[in-house]
Amino acid sequence: MTTKVVKLFKGVNWLLFVTWYTQIAGMLSFFILARYLSKDDFGVIAGCFVVQGFFAVIANVGTNHYLIRKKEVTKEDLDIAFTINFSTRTLIAIAIFLLANPLASFMKIPDLEMVLKVMSLSPFFIGLHNPAVSLKLKDLDYSAISYLRTITKTISTTLTVVITIYYQTYWAVVVGEIAYQAIYAIGSYRVAAYKPKFRVVDIQNQWTFSKWILLKGVASYSKNVCDNVIVSRNFVLSDLGMYKFSKEASNTVVNFLIMPITSIFYTGLSSYVEDNQQLVDKIYKFLMVISLLYMPVVFGGVYLSETLVPFVFGEKWADTSSLFALFLVMTFARNFNQVFSDVFVLIDQVKKQFLYELVSSVIVIAIVVMVSSLPLFEFAICRVILAYLVLLSMILYLSKMIPIRVGRVMKIMILPFILSGAMTVLIHAIDGYIIQWSDASRLLVLIGTGFVFYLGACLFTLNLLKKRVPDYRYLYESVILHSMSVITAKIGAKLSRR
Repeated sequence: MTTKVVKLFKGVNWLLFVTWYTQIAGMLSFFILARYLSKDDFGVIAGCFVVQGFFAVIANVGTNHYLIRKKEVTKEDLDIAFTINFSTRTLIAIAIFLLANPLASFMKIPDLEMVLKVMSLSPFFIGLHNPAVSLKLKDLDYSAISYLRTITKTISTTLTVVITIYYQTYWAVVVGEIAYQAIYAIGSYRVAAYKPKFRVVDIQNQWTFSKWILLKGVASYSKNVCDNVIVSRNFVLSDLGMYKFSKEASNTVVNFLIMPITSIFYTGLSSYVEDNQQLVDKIYKFLMVISLLYMPVVFGGVYLSETLVPFVFGEKWADTSSLFALFLVMTFARNFNQVFSDVFVLIDQVKKQFLYELVSSVIVIAIVVMVSSLPLFEFAICRVILAYLVLLSMILYLSKMIPIRVGRVMKIMILPFILSGAMTVLIHAIDGYIIQWSDASRLLVLIGTGFVFYLGACLFTLNLLKKRVPDYRYLYESVILHSMSVITAKIGAKLSRR
């Protein structure tokens, strides 16, 4: 195994730890919020993050992407990145504060005005982040960043949970978000000792790259959240709360399982940009890992949704089970979309990506507006279908630039689809015998049985087919066997110390 791959695996270990920790903290916070806040409260939170997210996209000029993909980064590059980032974020903070009232009126959420004014502090603190942290990511050095994220998430989550329990208000989310960004900004200067300065000389090169990141981000975000805006204007606040809750609940699983892997995707593949064949090969392998990990979650989550949602989040959310199942299906497309979106940046085709995002956003928004009169569940079905059509169109468009093929992507999903389907048939059969059990016991048995069956079936199938299918051989030998050897070595080292 090459030094680069070994370093990548070490980076994965660090990132897996910190991301799983932060996601567990996030899941805990979300569970508490679901238990203590009302559907209307979730509606206010949804409106806040739709607006906040839009402005965050406008301010995200891709300075970290620029620094990571550049072969040699100078002090001047870091200073320019800080200048661009701080300036845009500060302008956005001012804009959110000044536009809070008309935005609250447009979203038809009166309580949103004060929330937005306070939340305008968040982009200001983001603008203070040290750009030199990107160099740590570029070198796959995740240790110090991992400590920073862990400490920051612990403090912000504690604040959110305590305020939620004692005051039962959506302000807990606002305080937690601002605390996170402020603490991370301070900590970023401990992680990376470099102190950036304002610099406008030679800013053009970096801004030329950044402006396309900004434009494609605006188009992409508009496409992704237009349904939330439609729901806020066409339905009552509690419906928006249900819609927001269902999306977030389905995303908790994605964030826990897939986020640690996708977080290193861009930095891990940045060294292959000069060789399209190698780059595409790594993309296929990455998609295969995602499919094998996440496909059974989608199948199992959809099957168990009617029991899982009220058991985990409370009976008041029982009527969102169908929405949860729908959005869980959509998260699979979201994972793949994120991968291919990063590929555009990797191959330096941000301008073409913007054109794609612009055209697809106009089409998606037009369709969403056309179906806005449908009942909430039927509206959500249309949104899920659109997500997969967008994914298909993105792959086809990308295939004009690199040798990636729709057929190969679909072929990657065949094995996890078959094994996940077999797992679902098995737990359905078992469920018929334990349907009268308590929800806790039933979920424990079904999830445990499904996990053991799927894991065993994967190992058996990959070992059986590794000589015939190169991708399976790579997954079995380079990922599974390597991971097992690392775990065995660590256990052996701990036992020897005793």
